[in-house]
Amino acid sequence: MNEWMTPQEIADAQLTGMPATKRRVNELIKREGWERFAASVRQRTDRGGTITEYHLRLLPLAARLDIIGRSLPEIEQEAPASPEELATLGATSVFRRDARAAIVKAADKLHDIAGMWFSTTDQDFCALYEARKAPVPDWVYGVVTTISPRSIARWRQAVQRGARDRLAGDPSKNRAGTGVLDTAEDGRVKKFCLALVAKNPHLAAKHVRATVAAEFGETLSIVNARTGEIKDVDLPPLRSFQHALKTWKHEHRHELTYLTDPDGYRSKVQFAATGATVAARLNELWEIDASPADVMTTDGRHSIYACVDIYSRRMKILVSKTPTSAAVGLLIRNSLLDWGVPERIKTDNGSDFTSYQTRRLFAELDIEQEICPPFSPHKKGVVERHIRTFQHDLARMMPGFVGHSVADRKV
Repeated sequence: MNEWMTPQEIADAQLTGMPATKRRVNELIKREGWERFAASVRQRTDRGGTITEYHLRLLPLAARLDIIGRSLPEIEQEAPASPEELATLGATSVFRRDARAAIVKAADKLHDIAGMWFSTTDQDFCALYEARKAPVPDWVYGVVTTISPRSIARWRQAVQRGARDRLAGDPSKNRAGTGVLDTAEDGRVKKFCLALVAKNPHLAAKHVRATVAAEFGETLSIVNARTGEIKDVDLPPLRSFQHALKTWKHEHRHELTYLTDPDGYRSKVQFAATGATVAARLNELWEIDASPADVMTTDGRHSIYACVDIYSRRMKILVSKTPTSAAVGLLIRNSLLDWGVPERIKTDNGSDFTSYQTRRLFAELDIEQEICPPFSPHKKGVVERHIRTFQHDLARMMPGFVGHSVADRKV
């Protein structure tokens, strides 16, 4: 498509809203002052002398649409959908998909011919489509009544990714979150149900429905989002609660896992970064922790205390019959004698690490104690890994090894 036209070419094109003679076109150009737009006016030398040309952007919208529509070839009819596609998507969705694909193909043709940015050509194509001058089959206008540049860009992205069936759309997703249980009582019913599930994950839908009825009654008030009208509706049946709970549990699965299964959340969901615990020098940071040893002695199971210097990864192990503050103090003493005094020590919030004796020991040695939040072993992952290495390496070679879990001990 040629973007520059002379007055004679404009007249010969017989464009909508434009004069049909060169003289009238020149009068229009002078009257509207096209010469003011220097970037849209150019001159070239031909055998007949100097010829002035004008860019298409100076033409009225109707005239531009005429030129664009004539330049675009008619889009070929899509092949009919297969029986498998009709069975999977449904006839309406297949029509919607094919109509949107035809629109994308026509918009891409305009982009290729014009050689301009997609944002510009998509805007022009939308105007062309609204005027029903786009080179698409007539049935497309009946399926897709209005379009926007953003819609075309979204559909084009789906086609480029090979996800053509996504053009079929799913109207039910547009209504997601607008049901009675989602909006009833200004959203309080949904929050109440989620709170019940978070507190007791074993509750069935019938239990949740009975609790909602006891809390809010047999009728719920909802607000029409468009009109603002408030009306009362009957409490939805059990099947609606089952469907809503299934949807909410999937939608908020990470939050519910965090509340009901902290260990599972850490293992399956929580982001684990490398290098999260850093030390720039020796004795800048130590981590200490305790764990029951996977070894049974004639005197019962003992606890192992581990101390790790983060910078050098050197480790001290102490065996104690019971987890006590005295064992923590002895571990620190052994480490101090060999390594020196640390600047900080990171511990969990166990009673042996937060006791008065342990905190007083750290204060007397001018050591800063950093206590990790409850249920956060990843905050001191280095010492946790060292203890695991001990349990899975040295402990396995000992005569009294009893396994790492209850399942192991049953073997």
